[in-house]
Amino acid sequence: MGRTLLIVGALLAVSCTGTRSKLRVGETTALGSGEFYVSYTDARSAGTDVELLVYFHWTGPTGDVLKGFFAPTMKMTLLDREGNSYSPLRPSWSPIQPVPEEAYAIMRDYELYQESGGQDRSLEASMEVNASRLHRLEEDVKAGRNPIRWIQFFKVPSDSSGFSLIVENPDRQGKQPGTVEVSLGR
Repeated sequence: MGRTLLIVGALLAVSCTGTRSKLRVGETTALGSGEFYVSYTDARSAGTDVELLVYFHWTGPTGDVLKGFFAPTMKMTLLDREGNSYSPLRPSWSPIQPVPEEAYAIMRDYELYQESGGQDRSLEASMEVNASRLHRLEEDVKAGRNPIRWIQFFKVPSDSSGFSLIVENPDRQGKQPGTVEVSLGR
């Protein structure tokens, strides 16, 4: 009888906490009331480190727009091959993290324009297009439509590799996993 209770207790504990689902870039999963997938990653040099950008889609709730907070509410952590974990990085120019893709695009163009000393006229047109997209995003948010394309930033040592993104399900429903591990292939 004691052994049966122990087994039932262990099974109950696993079912309550959920399982970890393993995915690849591009594979979609349900998390809470939304769908999530990583579309791709990018990296850029940040001194002796690397800034790893994880582009993802999220169709679920994004916080309270009226309080100025509309970022996805799921917790994300990056793990490398050695088991080191990295917390998300909030860019200095952004009040939130992760960042809507439209906001990043205009900031990236602005940084490049500044680096060129204002001489790269081709960036002016790109900045205008991205400013228009950012304006539409702001209007969508005011109208209650959540952004779905996001970027999460991580700062990692340049010699680390074998990254996986760990995402905690913000509102586990039914047989959904408690966490998702996305192999980023870097």
